[in-house]
Amino acid sequence: MWHAAQYGKFDNMKKRAIAGATVSLALLTSASATTSQDSIHYESPWELVGAALIRPRAVEKILVDTGTTCAKLKPTLAPLAAEALEGWHSRNGPYLLRSAHYRKDLQKTIEAKPDSEQSRGLRQLVGPEVDSIVLSLADRTVGGFKKDLDDNPAAGEQLCRGYLGGAKDGKLDLKIRDPEVAQFLDKVSVQPSPSTGQQ
Repeated sequence: MWHAAQYGKFDNMKKRAIAGATVSLALLTSASATTSQDSIHYESPWELVGAALIRPRAVEKILVDTGTTCAKLKPTLAPLAAEALEGWHSRNGPYLLRSAHYRKDLQKTIEAKPDSEQSRGLRQLVGPEVDSIVLSLADRTVGGFKKDLDDNPAAGEQLCRGYLGGAKDGKLDLKIRDPEVAQFLDKVSVQPSPSTGQQ
């Protein structure tokens, strides 16, 4: 199990984790993401950890909110929105669970350490702040999508069909768009919990 405390000072690491997750999330969930062939690469372990903690839930929320927006724009898109979400869940549900379990494991590891400035800072990385980041990223991304729809109403249905159709076909799946996070979560899911004291 990768231990957060093994890497340098918290403030810089936390910034890199959140920045990496934010940039990669923007790449994954932009309107053009379903046609892009680029996958995402992380420059440091902290960027990868930040993405593993944030990305699966944020992408899920963005897909839900985008589907709702598109269904309001054009009610006939509601079935496609439901199919896109159902398909994404069927393929990425395990990563949602693994991300949640990894967060809990990190919390247990951090709570077991003596209280210090570093441990208090690390708690923020796995605490409620993560939930706020997920909401903020989702709101920002969906807000940008809504702006695209407002700027070009005539193309709104086409934008929605392109995004939701790509999600339905698996183009937003973590294994396709973010293989490093998928591999990371696959790896930590089979390793002993840090709370057992094993490595």
